[in-house]
Amino acid sequence: MPRTDQAFWDLRESPLKFTPEQWDAYYPCMAQWLQHDNAEIRTCTIERLCTAVFWAEHSGVRSSDRSQQAQLSRLAWLIACVQSAQRMHADVVNLFLGQLRYTSDVQPVAQALLNWFDALCAQPPHGVDIALVQGLRVLHETPDEKWSVRAAHWLALLDDPLDHVRSCAAYRLGRDYDEDNSDPTDEEVMRVVSAKEIERPGVAGPLWAERHVGDWPPYINLWMLDLLERRKGSAPKNALFNDIDFYLHELCSHSPEQVRRMVRGGFFELALMTATEHDQPVPGMESVLRELATCTHERVARAAALRLARLAKAL
Repeated sequence: MPRTDQAFWDLRESPLKFTPEQWDAYYPCMAQWLQHDNAEIRTCTIERLCTAVFWAEHSGVRSSDRSQQAQLSRLAWLIACVQSAQRMHADVVNLFLGQLRYTSDVQPVAQALLNWFDALCAQPPHGVDIALVQGLRVLHETPDEKWSVRAAHWLALLDDPLDHVRSCAAYRLGRDYDEDNSDPTDEEVMRVVSAKEIERPGVAGPLWAERHVGDWPPYINLWMLDLLERRKGSAPKNALFNDIDFYLHELCSHSPEQVRRMVRGGFFELALMTATEHDQPVPGMESVLRELATCTHERVARAAALRLARLAKAL
């Protein structure tokens, strides 16, 4: 295959639906781009390889022992390719780690990844984010089947010094809970997470990462707004999961009063994002935009004024 950038972009568009022989030909053709000097190409290469190995190639046939062994072999090959490319570009392992946020439920590869995480921690390659590795360990681990034991383990990790570990523990507390669980109950978990969020932000958002689809309880808006106002600082910028502001800008987008509360708290950028979430006018939101157009945050004030001008023009 010609080593031109266009050749890569053409290959990237290939539908991941191949015969066994075609898969064997596809993988080395794609993997060679891990060593390309263009960081965007390396990033896209990792994404395509992970999609292929973890989902596309073995979709629908993972239940057979033969298929599981084939997937483990393919994963071992991918890890070897990643480690080889890391010797040329110090970002490749981190790019790969970034994709593993989505593989915690993929079996049988979770245990194989845990073994690799241990090897990385024992001898970290130059430039590898070990804090991220430790967080991913929490996502992929399978502690005691009893909820009370698992919950106690993850609740303890909310005090871990590493932000990634804390956020991943909160995610597991939210994802693994179901209505039959007790000791601790969902309310007790939320109470602990709330206290931790106030003192050291970055765990409330992950707790709700798996719950934002569908109908949310009406109190969630106010719960998150309260945490936003009371917490000491902001969530880490490099988090694996969305912060509460991501959910708030959707949850509050039909409530001028809740957006006005953001304005009163000085959260001008979040208020602007929330007030402009919908293309169509929201009843009562225009007055909030007028407040934002005169706020002390210059960029927000300018953007709010432009939104008001567009609304006026549309009338």
